[in-house]
Amino acid sequence: MQVELWWLISLPFLFIFGWISSRWDGWQDTNQKSQEGKSLEKVAVLLAKEDRDQALKLLLEVIRENALSLNLQQALGTLYRSEGFFDKAIAVHVSLLSKENIGKEIREEVILELAKDYICAGIFDRARSSLALIENSCLRIQALELQLKLAQRLRFWKESINYLELIEKEKKVDMIGLKVHLLCELAIEGDPGAFVKAERLNANHLRVLNFDSSHENTHGSIFICNSCGARFGNFVWRCHVCEAWDACEKVI
Repeated sequence: MQVELWWLISLPFLFIFGWISSRWDGWQDTNQKSQEGKSLEKVAVLLAKEDRDQALKLLLEVIRENALSLNLQQALGTLYRSEGFFDKAIAVHVSLLSKENIGKEIREEVILELAKDYICAGIFDRARSSLALIENSCLRIQALELQLKLAQRLRFWKESINYLELIEKEKKVDMIGLKVHLLCELAIEGDPGAFVKAERLNANHLRVLNFDSSHENTHGSIFICNSCGARFGNFVWRCHVCEAWDACEKVI
């Protein structure tokens, strides 16, 4: 009977102890999340001030405290890429893809970011392979646009036209100006029917009207890209720096 009495007397204390313990765990979680929130706010402020070095250091500290956060790791990979640390960005995104708890949507987003890493690093074959994995996903248009950009950079004009037509179909838009340029590039490489197609698309396009003209310029002429500001000593249809078409203007 004494044991029963002792047990009954102890019950309220045990209940209070359990309640305090659970509350303490909750307070700790809340405090941790609050600290993470404040740290992430500081990261945002540093990025706004373009102090990316400090933002990167602070983000690394937050991730060390919360290694399971996929979003934070994605942000780290993107920040690495923006800072020119392409190898580290690739390592972060490859590591994310190896995780078992990653969902399909996040996996596809990471693959897209990984493709961008490869493009920046000049590893174009892996970029193309990565983009091919998500061409039939919800990120299809973004993947196709990057494939178009890559194909142009590699001067794969036929592939460029194929990707352009897929984008036109998906977005329900006409990209006649760009298509004329791509067809003219094909014609320069010896495709006999490419120029005829370009002419049919837009006979008044400057590229078509000047197709047989030489763009050799007088000594001392300077041309500037009105998209990125790059300067050239001769006229170019496509900027070698930012890859914009129809952006070259004579300034001198």
